[in-house]
Amino acid sequence: MIFILRCGHDSHHLRPVEMEHRHGLDHYLLLLMKTEGYVAREGRLVPALPESAVLFQKHTPIRYGCQLDHYNDDWIHFSLSSHEQILEQTNIPFGIPFLPQDFSMLTQCVRLLVKESRRKSPSSSSIQDALMRAVLWKLSEGPRAEPEIKNPLYPVFFRLRQEILNAPARNWDTDTLARSLNLSASRFQHLYKDFFGLPPHRDLIKARLENSCFYLMETDMDISSVSAFCGYENPLHYMRQFKKYMGLTPSQYRAQTREEKLHRSSPPPAES
Repeated sequence: MIFILRCGHDSHHLRPVEMEHRHGLDHYLLLLMKTEGYVAREGRLVPALPESAVLFQKHTPIRYGCQLDHYNDDWIHFSLSSHEQILEQTNIPFGIPFLPQDFSMLTQCVRLLVKESRRKSPSSSSIQDALMRAVLWKLSEGPRAEPEIKNPLYPVFFRLRQEILNAPARNWDTDTLARSLNLSASRFQHLYKDFFGLPPHRDLIKARLENSCFYLMETDMDISSVSAFCGYENPLHYMRQFKKYMGLTPSQYRAQTREEKLHRSSPPPAES
């Protein structure tokens, strides 16, 4: 049995951040790093590309973070029953960041885990166990192929993508970006998708919507202001796109996340 101790989806840090557990934890920690970061390993900092996963062994020193603004990750603290063998079966490496096969699916599973962890039903523990097994088996497929990283254009594309992710509200035009690299628009889009798994316009939409989720959760800005602040000229277009990709309207998302936040901050009921 897998037990979810606590978990979080879309944790944002607007400044450089470092997390450290010098003596480790008495359980396992899985990180899904949505933005560039690093992991300390054997006395040195190992860079972690955006959309990296890293599984930390229990009772092992943990140190990770990001030297840039706007770090974002999902995280799961979990433990195993004494006879559970899934980590031996999946053979996921410990402490080494890698690019999993389907990062989007993994983050959706974490989102469901967070929602399920708030429920108090007889089936909740079994559902959490099933979701976490799906996450671990997906990670066991190993890193996605990275021949593109050997491509001499990869570092240029990587830096460009970081600029886009750090300022998604800007008017990023594919033709202009392609010309800046002396590439045709079709070649630029082909390489971008090969490198990062999404075409540039989809990646930009994803970044804008994730950015808007943060402002919906953490500010009292009205929906039109959030829309404009995140790069949308038309609030109606923003609301339609949000509903299409997130499954909720911006107002519904704000209400749901605030309710979850309130639930997390409420003290547990006193025992009789």
